[in-house]
Amino acid sequence: MTPYDQITSRDNDAFPFQTFLDYPRCFMIDWRAAPMEVAEGFIKAAGLTGRATITPDAAGNGDFMISYVDKITLRFNDHHSRQHQVLKMLQVHFGIRNAIRYVNHAAAGDTAYCVVESLSTWERLEKANPHVKWFFTPYQLLPDIINASFDEISACGRKYADG
Repeated sequence: MTPYDQITSRDNDAFPFQTFLDYPRCFMIDWRAAPMEVAEGFIKAAGLTGRATITPDAAGNGDFMISYVDKITLRFNDHHSRQHQVLKMLQVHFGIRNAIRYVNHAAAGDTAYCVVESLSTWERLEKANPHVKWFFTPYQLLPDIINASFDEISACGRKYADG
């Protein structure tokens, strides 16, 4: 039985939260998390450990580079939280194979929980269980997950699930 099989309703209190915390494809993003910690959490959850590397930028300004098949450098702006910007960069770069979904509705607070699966896995999970779509919102549909309110993020999830 997968953790997704344990989702039996849209009841937030019945969501198998601890099961997903123990799920290797889940990673947490605290509002205090350094950008490299966010990237490392994603790399581990996506199963890319040992194949993808993270290197701090030589300038020491907090930017960093991820090397996988090619190299990408993340340079930060002041419009969104650094954590949100890292997730956006990861989703753009790895989105063909690894889609990030935000665990929505079930975890109010200052920590975001994300799960990484392949696009085909998400599609299969949504077809098998309509409640998966309720609790797992595609990252790219969300406002800044650190600076937006729980209500704003939940509204995006409801729109996705009911759309």
